[in-house]
Amino acid sequence: MPSKSLTCTPLRPVASKVIRGWNETAARDHFVQFYRTDEYLVDCLASYFAEGIFAGESAVVIATADHARALQVRLLSKGIDVNSELRRRQLVWLDADDFLARIVHAGQLKPGEFHRLISDVLRSFPAGRPVRCFGELVALLWMRGDRAVALELEQQWNVLGRQFSFRLFCAYPSACMETKGGDSGLEAICRTHSHLVSLPV
Repeated sequence: MPSKSLTCTPLRPVASKVIRGWNETAARDHFVQFYRTDEYLVDCLASYFAEGIFAGESAVVIATADHARALQVRLLSKGIDVNSELRRRQLVWLDADDFLARIVHAGQLKPGEFHRLISDVLRSFPAGRPVRCFGELVALLWMRGDRAVALELEQQWNVLGRQFSFRLFCAYPSACMETKGGDSGLEAICRTHSHLVSLPV
């Protein structure tokens, strides 16, 4: 299916390259995708994680309860037993709302706690094994109006990416692109990512 390029002005310190899909990313990329429907997001995530798990990569999912349930069903349809992968510690599954409650207090991000929690997970995997991550913490913060905290968290992911090797899939509802007072926030989101996945037509 053809895709429509989404304009993203290159900004420092990270300029987003517009790509057609997550499969154009590499092992250490931090990319962002906007989505119109939950079904589309879950389809993308299922393909992203299935490819990695079948290749022997580790996986970290930080998702809302609704997305987690849908993703488990979709992965099972692709032949992946989530419970088995959890027992093998090839897959770590975290609840996004619970995780946010641990790293954000009184409207302020606790970077140290964020780094500690994620570092513990990444260190639990065998050394040298590629890791794929997905997190919608930033999207939850953005939709709640905590834009500054969301952008700070995106930057902290980049800091962590200089210490550990992992590919990070971020996703925001397309409603985040809607203009408010002439500022959609799109450029601010883009500047924290290496790649921007274009929306499908």
